[in-house]
Amino acid sequence: MGNAYNTQTLKVKSKMASARMKAHVSKMENALVKSKRAVAQLMAEEKIQSARIKVEGILREEDLVRVYEWLQMMCDLIHQRVRQIEGAKKTCPEDLLESICTILYCAKRVDIPELIEVGGQFKAKWGDNWFNSNIENKSGRVSKQIIEKLA
Repeated sequence: MGNAYNTQTLKVKSKMASARMKAHVSKMENALVKSKRAVAQLMAEEKIQSARIKVEGILREEDLVRVYEWLQMMCDLIHQRVRQIEGAKKTCPEDLLESICTILYCAKRVDIPELIEVGGQFKAKWGDNWFNSNIENKSGRVSKQIIEKLA
């Protein structure tokens, strides 16, 4: 891959990340259906404490599914706007800032390796200072809903 910015790499990796998240969402939703049935079974057996614990896990998984869905849309947006990103020489376009900052923030917090590679393209494009100020949400531009869901 290398350290230089490459429009084609950004386009391909953002599309791959979107596809991987779509697969993860489908898999997680199927697992959630099974978990909800298990909770119903526990409730029928009057194992209330076990059901409560299981429900907490279900709620966390549902939050993660929502995060993946939002990230998938953001990656699709990056894929569609790759030419606009290519034309932005010194800094990120304002209308893409929240999506890009959110992708950077989530790259190490979710299990999608392509997001790290997409982040690497932004780092190569706009430099270490820009990248470091946005990866940990120092700029405050990461979607608040995603921060809450990942907490």
